[in-house]
Amino acid sequence: MSKIKVAIIGCGNIANSAHLPAYQAASDLCEVKYFCDLIEERATALRDKYGSGIVCVDYHDVVNDPEVTCVSICTPNYEHAVISIDMLNAKKNVLCEKPAAMNADLAAQMQKAADDNGVILNIGVCNRFNTSVNKIAELIQAGVLGNLYHVYCSFRAHRSIPGLGGAFTTKARSGGGGRGIRRVDGPEELEHAFLSATAEAESAFGDGAVYMEKLLENVKHIEVQVLCDAKGHCVCLGERECSMQRKNQKLVEESPSTAVDSALREKLYAATLRAVQAVGYEGVGTVEYLLTREGEFYFMEMNTRLQVEHPVTEMVTGFDLVKWQIRVAAGMELPFSQKDVVLRGHAIECRINAENPAEGFRPSVGRVTLLHVPGGPWVRFDTALYQGYFIPPYYDSMVGKMIVHASSREEAIRKMQAALCELVIEGVEHTGFFQADLIGEEAFVNGSYTTAYLNGKE
Repeated sequence: MSKIKVAIIGCGNIANSAHLPAYQAASDLCEVKYFCDLIEERATALRDKYGSGIVCVDYHDVVNDPEVTCVSICTPNYEHAVISIDMLNAKKNVLCEKPAAMNADLAAQMQKAADDNGVILNIGVCNRFNTSVNKIAELIQAGVLGNLYHVYCSFRAHRSIPGLGGAFTTKARSGGGGRGIRRVDGPEELEHAFLSATAEAESAFGDGAVYMEKLLENVKHIEVQVLCDAKGHCVCLGERECSMQRKNQKLVEESPSTAVDSALREKLYAATLRAVQAVGYEGVGTVEYLLTREGEFYFMEMNTRLQVEHPVTEMVTGFDLVKWQIRVAAGMELPFSQKDVVLRGHAIECRINAENPAEGFRPSVGRVTLLHVPGGPWVRFDTALYQGYFIPPYYDSMVGKMIVHASSREEAIRKMQAALCELVIEGVEHTGFFQADLIGEEAFVNGSYTTAYLNGKE
């Protein structure tokens, strides 16, 4: 596909720009056809520096050129605001800095011209050539200039494939929960995976941007809980294992992990502390990793919030994460250090979803006609359910979390199975009995399960 033809108008502030990485990035899609400025030398200097474009003093050459579909106006003044209207009426997309002489009437004229001609008007671009061209690329990525988002990203992705060393995955940059994740085994699969992932990410998060990372299979999903105050004091509160997943959604979490010994835990803590201290993080957060069978771990993402599975950490450490989240947000300094964090016993959490596992995890909606919640020492059920509550079809299917703690992992498994069997939620289907069977399977009992364990089991 041919590149978008671009005109840059107003070169006075940019002729001596020394660093234009955005131009190199965008030049895969954008070809600057014109550099326009009343002082010809300014435009010539920029053209000679970047080896493209035609020097033009009369902007009417741009207005009358049907090949030019996007115009970036870098110098804000009244004259260029008027030029913008001419460009918009010529059905050209316009990016411009807000002119100093802008008034409501002029702004309305510009917007009307854009609306009447079905083109883009983007006011607010900085008067820097690199920012301007970068904005063009951004609008391409957003699908508003020629709907070329997938062309741009596919090109960049194909260029990155060799460095990923084989199969890889796409992931949404603005959210998790398994949305926007697609496996790509080769270049021929990229476009379909990309379009599918971006559409899902856009629908889920309002942002279709995705990134790529090396595919790691049969791995453990290990995450480290961290707590940081405003003074730069940070502590790690153990790790959680979240490898039992279905369609990239966590089902069971436990702490500590059977795959993490003291030596590996120290390495995970060190990597986590380096990461959060490098960005000056404050509050509770979770740094997530993928752990291979060889004991190598790879950073996956950081969740800058309290997570669903935080109760297992509370149970093995004795720290109330909700309380400490509020305290550090209020400016309180941590009165304890890493040496004060001791992991005691074992905790397991099972997410209870309103789904029918026997029918492919079909969502279940309806009114809760009977609710019985198990109790006892170190048994906790976090939920908003009550008898008579109507479970709607509009939201995530999780309706509760069963958490138990015991002195050993074996005892914690038995306690969880007993609690799940005692849980009664009538009126809707739920995954409690499925979870009780799942944690009794050999792979869970011996700790060998990975993120791929449930693949193909439905």
